Amino acid sequence: MDLPTLSAGFLAGVWAIASVTKAGRIDALTQQAALLVGRGLPQSSMRAFVLGEALLGAMFLIPSAIVSLLAGATSMAALITFSALMIWSRRHGRRISCGCFGPLLTSQNSPRHVTVNVLLALVSAAVILGSTGPASGAPVARLAAAAAVFAVSVTAFVTKPLAQAFMEMEV
Repeated sequence: MDLPTLSAGFLAGVWAIASVTKAGRIDALTQQAALLVGRGLPQSSMRAFVLGEALLGAMFLIPSAIVSLLAGATSMAALITFSALMIWSRRHGRRISCGCFGPLLTSQNSPRHVTVNVLLALVSAAVILGSTGPASGAPVARLAAAAAVFAVSVTAFVTKPLAQAFMEMEV
């Protein structure tokens, strides 16, 4: 399995998990987003955002060079934008939770969140670079990588003490 295919499957899982963990908390996320932008937002905008994350995850499963390029570029742009918003909100005293990944990263935004986003942006770059070649990865390989991300996430949720220990680590 090549790096771009593995990266695409990994990001499929990451974006799917991010959207699923947010889907059940639309009210709280709408309030957090309102704090970030400084005004009220309709819940429909947060639902559309969560749906967009899910669709982005699904795009990474499609073995097409153009779709991989679009998904990788969208992922990278979103992650850089999220990081910039987190940095901006911290500098302006708005210590909000990004809502990413449920109980694994629900603390107020921190340098750890930005670091994770930068690393995921680098994984997105691997997909972008791989989409320019002749091979775009087998669908089974992408699904296998996405399944591995889901398995690790489910394990982390089931073993809550490990997730709590992770959250208490100082970075």
